[in-house]
Amino acid sequence: MPIALIISKELLLNKDYFPKMVTKHDKRSMELYLLLLAHSQTTDKKEFFVSLESMALSLGMPDTWTHTALRRQITKSLKKLQHHYNLIDVEFFYGRDAAIRLVSISDEGFSIRSDYIISFDRNLTTRSKFFLLAKAFLETEGEDIANITTRVLAERFSVSESVFYQARKDSKQLKK
Repeated sequence: MPIALIISKELLLNKDYFPKMVTKHDKRSMELYLLLLAHSQTTDKKEFFVSLESMALSLGMPDTWTHTALRRQITKSLKKLQHHYNLIDVEFFYGRDAAIRLVSISDEGFSIRSDYIISFDRNLTTRSKFFLLAKAFLETEGEDIANITTRVLAERFSVSESVFYQARKDSKQLKK
């Protein structure tokens, strides 16, 4: 069931968060963080345990993989969220769940339906998710993304123009 997910504006406006993930084509990190954020908001807890295997399956990894392979992939992604993006603190316990703590960032945020951005439809690219996030953010600011040039969007959100150009192109194909 979709929830109204509150996304910190800082995640979009700070080049070290989502803009960096989009630029580096780091889809798994973005999707994993969005899942962790949704879990946190659903349970109203910033600290919680996650099953690495369950999280891997939630991200669409093949259920034919061994538990070890699933755990390894999620461990790498969680470490990336901790060390490269500084969005979480994580503690691993051998053969067990991981303890997650979401790092506090700006409380000023905007709302978006979780099912708009937490989707594992292969046609919904990382840049498309970023586009949807930017669109929701701009709507809270009283702006329409359709009225803003690709160049201005790229400058405002610290990504290349091609991100918004391709995302607009992708969104037209998704509507067909």
